[in-house]
Amino acid sequence: MSRPICLVAALLILGPARSLSLARELQDWRNVQNLKAETPVVVTTAKGEKYKGRLAQVTGESLSIRVKHSHGIVTTRELSRTDVLEVSKPLPHWLLGLAGAWGGLAAGAGIGVASDSIAVAFFSLIAGTTGGYFAGSHLNIYRKIYEAVPAAHSGPSMTSEGANHRTLVEGC
Repeated sequence: MSRPICLVAALLILGPARSLSLARELQDWRNVQNLKAETPVVVTTAKGEKYKGRLAQVTGESLSIRVKHSHGIVTTRELSRTDVLEVSKPLPHWLLGLAGAWGGLAAGAGIGVASDSIAVAFFSLIAGTTGGYFAGSHLNIYRKIYEAVPAAHSGPSMTSEGANHRTLVEGC
């Protein structure tokens, strides 16, 4: 009886410590510097702009991303490290395909068990696994690899300039 209580207590104590460790890992710019050129990424800026493209170059203070536009035009966007809010990269398609295959296998097994036919069970397993693999491998799911350190004071504040003029100032 005391063992489950100790386990729950340990999880409650160590859980927040682990999440703090993960947050510190996400705030390490070296995660971005370790990416190879041409890695697909999504970069979100502090202004809320999103750039989806391929990494061109990363230095200690900036990154360059090649963005392909609708007419096949490719532009390179240079962003200062201080302008980058977060960087994400896609999960490998083979991994998503494998997850889809397992889901399809489970669904096929469920259909096969529900039917009393071996032929239906076999077809359900094959179709579920194959369909799940193809569906999973075509997903675009991104994993965050960098997140900027939160500012000491974030959010908009109002300042007045002149008698009737107000300007919204971000991040002051």
